[in-house]
Amino acid sequence: MKIDSKTGICAFVVSVAFTLLSMYLFSWLLGAIFGESSRHDMSRASSMRTNMDTSISRLVDLTFVSEDLMINILWINKPVWVNLQSINQGLAITCPYKNCRMTDNAKNIKQNSALVFSAQDELIATIHPKNKPFGQVWIFLRMEPPTRDKVRWISDPIWSKTMNWSWGYRLDSDIFRPVQTLVTRKTPPERNYIDIFKRKTKVAAWVVSNCKTQSRRVEYVEQLIRYGVPIDVIGKCSREKQKIDSNSIEALINKHYKFYLSFENSFCKDYVTEKFYSYYNLDVITIVRGGINYTQHFDGTTFINAADFKSAKALANYILLLNSDEELYIKYLKQKDRYEAKSIQAIQHETNCRLCERLNNKEKYYNLYENISKYIFKDTCYTPTDL
Repeated sequence: MKIDSKTGICAFVVSVAFTLLSMYLFSWLLGAIFGESSRHDMSRASSMRTNMDTSISRLVDLTFVSEDLMINILWINKPVWVNLQSINQGLAITCPYKNCRMTDNAKNIKQNSALVFSAQDELIATIHPKNKPFGQVWIFLRMEPPTRDKVRWISDPIWSKTMNWSWGYRLDSDIFRPVQTLVTRKTPPERNYIDIFKRKTKVAAWVVSNCKTQSRRVEYVEQLIRYGVPIDVIGKCSREKQKIDSNSIEALINKHYKFYLSFENSFCKDYVTEKFYSYYNLDVITIVRGGINYTQHFDGTTFINAADFKSAKALANYILLLNSDEELYIKYLKQKDRYEAKSIQAIQHETNCRLCERLNNKEKYYNLYENISKYIFKDTCYTPTDL
C-alpha cells in the first residue's frame, strides 16, 4: 500500500509539472506570434477588472492606468461652452484613469475610441451612421430640456441603434452630468442669524431673462404679486428690461432680500438648473418651482417648494408668514447652512472622469439606444397644473 501511495503521488507531481510546462510553452508561442504587447494588454485588462471589482468608489479608488493605450474622444458638434483645454488638463492630472483625451479634430474619425454628439446642436461634420467602426462608442449629450432646441438630426431614422450612452442631467443617464450638486458641510458656519434677518429690507427677488416659457412662470409670479408678495423682477423680463451683472446682482440680493424665486422654464423630468444652486450659498431662502421632485432629492427643510401648496395664494400666505416670523425664517437659514453647492467646474470634472472610467471598462457598460428621440422627448415633460 505504501509503494502504491508513493507511486500515485509521484505520478500526480509529474502530471502537474507537465501541465505547467505546457501552459508556459503555449504562452511563449502566443508572444512569438502576436508580440509582447498582447500579453501585456491581457495582463493589464485582468488587473483593471480585479481593481473594478474591489474598489469602493469608481471616482476615488481606481488604479492608475498606463498611457500606452490612449483613449481618444472626439466631439462631433462640440457646444461652445465646452473647454477642451481645461477638460484635458483634468483628465490627465486628477482622474483615476489618466489615459483619456478629448478633441474636436475630425480628420481621422475612425481612429477615435469614442464620439460625442451634442443632441442640442445641429450636426456640422459630415458623418454617416452606417460608417460607424466596430467597437467605437457613440455618446449623445443633452443638457437642455426637451422643450427647447429641438434639433432635426436626432429624429432622423438613420440614427436608430447607433448611440450607446446618454450623457446629461437626467438621473437615468448612462453618464450622469448634473449642473451642480449639494454637499453636506463638515462643520456648519457659526453666524449671527438675527443680524442677517434684521438687515433684510426687501421680501423677494427674481432674476429672469426668458419670459415666454412652458412652465408659465411669469403668470405664476403675477399671481404671487396679486396676493400681496412684494417681488422685484430683475432682468429682461422686468419693466426696465435691464441687463444685469450676475455678481453684483447676487451681492445685492444677498444683502437686502429674504427670498429668491428659483422658477424653472420647463416642467421636465429631473430638470433643475443653476438657478437653484447658485443662490443656495447666499443668505436667502430659495422658493423652487419646477419639474424635478425637489423633496425626493434634496433636504426639504432648506427651501420652499411651490408644489407643496395647493395654489399660488396658499404659497403667498406662507411667504408673508415667514417674512414676519424671525424665528421661523432663521430656522430655514440654519438648516440650509448645513449644505453648500458644489462648483460647476468640480461637477464637470467628475463627470468627465466618469466618462473615462466607462471607456476603460466599456465591456461592462454595453448599451444601445433604439431611438434617442424617443428617449429625449417621449413623456418627459408635463404641463403645470398649479395655475
